[in-house]
This record gives sequence, C-alpha cells and structure tokens, in this order.
Amino acid sequence: MEIEIDGRPSLTLTKAVLVYTDHSGTAVATEHNLVGGKIMPGAALDLSALVKLIENPASSERLHEFKEVCPRVILESDNYRVWYRQHGYAVTYLNGKKRRIWCPGLIFCGHKTHRRLFVWAFQRDGQSQWMDTTMRHFTLGHHVNNHGNVCLGSANPRSMTPDDWEDAFFLSSKTTKEGFSKISYEISKLKEIGTLKDCLALVARQQI
Repeated sequence: MEIEIDGRPSLTLTKAVLVYTDHSGTAVATEHNLVGGKIMPGAALDLSALVKLIENPASSERLHEFKEVCPRVILESDNYRVWYRQHGYAVTYLNGKKRRIWCPGLIFCGHKTHRRLFVWAFQRDGQSQWMDTTMRHFTLGHHVNNHGNVCLGSANPRSMTPDDWEDAFFLSSKTTKEGFSKISYEISKLKEIGTLKDCLALVARQQI
C-alpha cells in the first residue's frame, strides 16, 4: 500500500501499531509488520520503540516552522508538543490569592488536541542532551501526580500553544490545593522521576 503525505509520494506502509484498552482506560500498544498488505502477529511495543515514535517529529519542516513562533519547543510528534520554560518567577494562586513564586526550569508536554498536560522540573547544563536530562517531580499544591500528569481541574487553555498551556497551569485557582500556603522549589530536594526519555515513554504508553 502506497500513499502520499505532505507532498511526499510513494510512501509505503511497512508497520502498524495497534492500541488495546480495557474498561479502566489502561492502554497497551503492539507493533506489527505488514506482509502482502496483511498485518502479521505482533509483540508489545518496548520503551525504546515508543520513545522513537515520540522523538521522531512528524515533519522536520513543521517543527522548524513552529520553532520560529516558539523557539522553546524541544520536539513535536503527531499528538504531543514538548517545550521548556527556563527557571524564573511565575504568578499562580495560593489560598485563592495571586502570588509570585520562584520556579525551577520546567518541561511541559501538552497534547495538541486534548486537555492532557504533563510537567516536570529539570536542571540542565549546556552540554547534556534533552532526552538524557533528569526530570524531577514538580507540583503546585498536589495537583500533579508522581509521574507528572497534571489534574487540570477548571484549567481550560484558550488554545494548545505553549503560552496558553502555561497560563492554564499556573493561573487556574482550582488547581492549587486549598490551605497550601508555602512552596519551596530547591531543585536538589525535588524527587527524581527519570530522564526525559523515560517520562515520554510513559506518556506514549498512556499509563500515567
């Protein structure tokens, strides 16, 4: 089977990824080869293969075009956009009042069409690669689970751009826990989760 995508003719379908879900919403992905147009028996997609699916942008031209609008974008797949926010001050709600807090560097991973957002803190020197950078748990009043999945509450981004996602994350009064009045974000005291590659693999598996 041959198709044309983004003006590139004669693309041949060689593999298929099937996603199975149970009643709880847990998903498992399997990878299958195609022989003579038929899907062959497959095997569970391992972490390295899942990461490749995320790391490989759908189009280098599309990524380049978006970087011109938002140079903070690290990578982009068909479903997700990943970008960073340098350490600095942010305005958020604490106990129903706007407060200015100091935040470490943050990595956001936002779905491009659905209300699904992940966030992790990072400390990166200029020599390390993004995918090998250690991610740490970051939360505003316990609305982020241990893997970085954000409970959005009333947050409703106007669009799925990085700036709108960040506004929804910081400025929704419903996403910060009532009674939570003190936040300390010394990077060395935040719990390590894994590398960015590890975190994105879990996102791809839809298991967090």
